[in-house]
Amino acid sequence: MAEKINVLVTGVGGGVGQSIVKAIKLSQLDCNIVVTDAHPLAAGIYRGNKGYLVPLARSPRFLEVIIDICKKEKIHAILIGLDPELPVFASHREVVEDLTGAKVVVSSPEVVKIGYDKWETYTFLKNNAFPYPRSTLPEDRGNFVDEVGFPIIIKPRTGSASRDVYLARNSEELEVFIKRVENSIIQEYLGSETEEYTSGVVMFDEILGAITIKRELKRGVTFRALVDNYETVKAASVSIASALCPFGPCNFQMRVVQGAPVTFEINTRFSGTTAIRAAFGFNEVETVLKYILFGQRLTLAYRTGVAMRYWNEVYSNFEEYQSLQAKQSIESSNSEIIPYF
Repeated sequence: MAEKINVLVTGVGGGVGQSIVKAIKLSQLDCNIVVTDAHPLAAGIYRGNKGYLVPLARSPRFLEVIIDICKKEKIHAILIGLDPELPVFASHREVVEDLTGAKVVVSSPEVVKIGYDKWETYTFLKNNAFPYPRSTLPEDRGNFVDEVGFPIIIKPRTGSASRDVYLARNSEELEVFIKRVENSIIQEYLGSETEEYTSGVVMFDEILGAITIKRELKRGVTFRALVDNYETVKAASVSIASALCPFGPCNFQMRVVQGAPVTFEINTRFSGTTAIRAAFGFNEVETVLKYILFGQRLTLAYRTGVAMRYWNEVYSNFEEYQSLQAKQSIESSNSEIIPYF
C-alpha cells in the first residue's frame, strides 16, 4: 500500500457522492481523491484531486471505463455515490477487484436489491417482524385504500431524494399519480414529518457504530439536522442492520409513530448526511477505509449538535467546461479533468 491512499468516489453530481468527498477531507487519512460523474456540470467533479467523465451506469461501457480509471490512477478503494451504480458494482464486484486491485465498498447483490427496490424493502421488513409501512402495488390498490384510507404515498420502487414521490388525498389524485409514476409502490402515510429520522450503521461482520439524526427535509434533502442520542431509533436501526448484514455503510429512514420507529426506506450505501455525521466525529468513510485497507476495527462515537445547510458554489474556468461539454456526447469519454479553483 502506498503512503497516500487513492480513493475513487463515483456519482459526485449528487449529494451522496459530494458528502463522501467531504467526509474524506474531514478524516485523518492522506487521500488522493479521484471523482467521476456523467455530466461536466456536476459540481463535485471539480472538488477532487482529479476527475473523469464516465458513461451512465446502464451503459455497457460503464464498468470498462471505471476499470480503466482504477488502473490508471492505481485506486485502492471505490466508494459509490449513486444509487443506479449499486447493482452494477454489486454484481461485478469480484471482477472489478480482480482486474484493478481496488476494494469495492458494496454489499452483496441480494442486500443491495433489498435497499434498491422499495417493494423488496417492505417484504424484508415484514418477513423479519420489523415495523413497516403497509404497502401494495398499483394493481391491488382498491382493497388497500379501503383498508388504509387517505392520505397515501405513491412513489417509484427505485429512486432517492423524494423524486416523483406524491401524497394522494383522494381517489382522483391517486389515479393521476399512478399514471405519472412508472413502476410505483403505494404506502400508508406514516405519522408526522416532524418525527423523521435518518440513521447510519457501519457493519462488516459486526456493528462498528450507529448514529441517528432527527431531520427536516426540503425537496427530499436534509437541510436541518439535530444530532443527539435518539436511542430508541438507533437501536431499531442496529437491529435491522444485524438482520440485513450489509457490507460497510447502511442507512435507514424512519418515522416515529405512536412512540415506535417505523422504517420506510433502506439505503445500502453512504448517505447524503455522511459529511454531517463526520463533522460531529462519526466518520463512516474513514472507518470503512481503515477497515477494508488496513484491517483496523474502530468503534465509532459522535458529539451532539445541530447542522444547518446553505447554498455554496464551485468555480472552474470556462475553457475547461467547454472542453468537457464537447466530450460528453462520446460515451467512451474518460477525459481527465484538472480542477481549477
